[in-house]
Amino acid sequence: MAFKSVEDRLDEHAALIGQIIVSQNAALQRMDRFEARLNTLTDLVNKELENAARERENAAKERAAMNKRWGEITLKMGSFVEDIIAPNIPRIGRKLFGLSDMELSACRYQRKHSIDPARREEFDFVYIASNGWILNETKATPRVAHVDSFLERIKDLPGFFPECGNRPLYPCFSSLNLGEDIVRYCTKAGVYALALGDETVSVLNFEQLGRHA
Repeated sequence: MAFKSVEDRLDEHAALIGQIIVSQNAALQRMDRFEARLNTLTDLVNKELENAARERENAAKERAAMNKRWGEITLKMGSFVEDIIAPNIPRIGRKLFGLSDMELSACRYQRKHSIDPARREEFDFVYIASNGWILNETKATPRVAHVDSFLERIKDLPGFFPECGNRPLYPCFSSLNLGEDIVRYCTKAGVYALALGDETVSVLNFEQLGRHA
């Protein structure tokens, strides 16, 4: 076997080192391309995350604006229904309940508590006569829970209307339309149910309750 000279071995080593260098350079180039692609992908992901966050923020703002708008519509609707019901209360008081010598007739009437002046309540309609009085609660979209809330308010009336303590109260719950379930619930609770009839506002359960609840 012939021995290679030192020069030949050096040439082989140099060639091998050259191959290694070429391979390393190729690997580095592949790594650079991979890093560039990774950076591009990272940028895309970050942009998508930013867009998603922006869309969530916009959606939250839109929901808040919609809720505010619905709240405004609900308030306007409530006032609209009150304005239809309210003018009929004095007539009902005189013709059905026999109330005379009217002392107060007010829509959306605010009153301070007689013992705790810091407390203030607004009542949809109050009609006070010398021989009795009416407290009316109106809801645009009536529910049984609204009747329960009205009954709770009635318990606290002596503090707001101490001058009416000895006069019979005719509590009325009203809307443009009341379902039979709500009318029955009102009757059971001793509350007059008022709704818009064919021509005017009527007491739907007057026969059941009569003049005195």
